[in-house]
Amino acid sequence: MIALNRGSKVAWKAFRENLAESWPILPAPTDVRKEENTLSFDLGQMSIAMGMMPGPIPEDSWAPPERQTWIWPEAVEQLQEHRSHLIVTVVGDVAPLLQAQLLTMVTASLLATCGQPAGVLWGESGLMVSPELFHDIAIESLPTEVPLCLWVAVYLGKNDDGTTVGFTRGLQSLDVMDFVTENATDQPGDLCERFYGLADYLIANGPVIGDGHTIGEDDDERIKITYCSSPFGHEHQVMRLDFAPQAGQSRFGLQY
Repeated sequence: MIALNRGSKVAWKAFRENLAESWPILPAPTDVRKEENTLSFDLGQMSIAMGMMPGPIPEDSWAPPERQTWIWPEAVEQLQEHRSHLIVTVVGDVAPLLQAQLLTMVTASLLATCGQPAGVLWGESGLMVSPELFHDIAIESLPTEVPLCLWVAVYLGKNDDGTTVGFTRGLQSLDVMDFVTENATDQPGDLCERFYGLADYLIANGPVIGDGHTIGEDDDERIKITYCSSPFGHEHQVMRLDFAPQAGQSRFGLQY
């Protein structure tokens, strides 16, 4: 969903030109279909649909404190005045990663041409990203890199004993289990980078880390992996990282 300030609209010609200029690898749009508040078209094997909603995104999607993440601390303040929003979807019988990449490209081109975008609320993760940051990261990373920071929400905190607690939301939509931990010895920023690195590794290599394996960035690090229910309310099974010292040899030496 793209939150829009007053005066914003989908400018089809400008959007189409920006899409072609920014992403020359994409085919030209075909079978363009326009109705009163919707616009849809095909890009190769995938179909894109946009629907203009006359009101703001419901506040429970972006205003509660528990929805806030590190990537856009000013989200609540910046979204207060938006007046409408655009729902953008991609449908096609392709891998989830390709769907996410295409949706990101389309969203970035819309942000560049719709007038006054207020912010982006991304998919299942509910991650809020400023329009400027979303556009810039999309342009810099795609199509060769995977911009996980636009797709995956990372929540971080500190325990009384100095360890770090954290979890992700949004990896499930990429066919990867979300991560949780309650006793990380990493600092919050380092844990965030570990989550991104581990996710990137699994996206590239598939589900190669099994229940009960241990991982580590070197031979001395032992982090046990457990498939389990989430202590943070995820509806699906998650991959728990346990940083407690583990005896014995690693069953899965992971470098990422």
